[in-house]
Amino acid sequence: MKEVDRKYWRTKNGLDSIETDHNPEKLNDPSLNWVAKTDPFGLKEKRKASLIKELQKCEENFATHQNGQERIENRENCITRLTYKGIDTVTFNKRALKERRAKELVEDMTRKFGDQVLGVHGAELPKFT
Repeated sequence: MKEVDRKYWRTKNGLDSIETDHNPEKLNDPSLNWVAKTDPFGLKEKRKASLIKELQKCEENFATHQNGQERIENRENCITRLTYKGIDTVTFNKRALKERRAKELVEDMTRKFGDQVLGVHGAELPKFT
């Protein structure tokens, strides 16, 4: 009864009455029947074609590839450009930013708390340096 209902609903919804698997990668079920036309290299050729396709994707990036020596040289050149202390150049590397922020912090704290020389008990207050 269940099988009849399944066939009925499959035909009503526009499907084949028999379930079929349409996966082209799936191998046929093994059997002892004689197969006249065999293609023993079919799966191997498909895998080979997919591997070639994947290798072609890698070859697209081959022209822009940098080896380790080129990467190190580019990094050193970048550091040299960033740390160059010319007349008109303004550097924004990490070390310079840290020094500038510390200097601004000291100036700000001196401006805020530097006027009070003596505290409540007559001792000098810290200057936050």
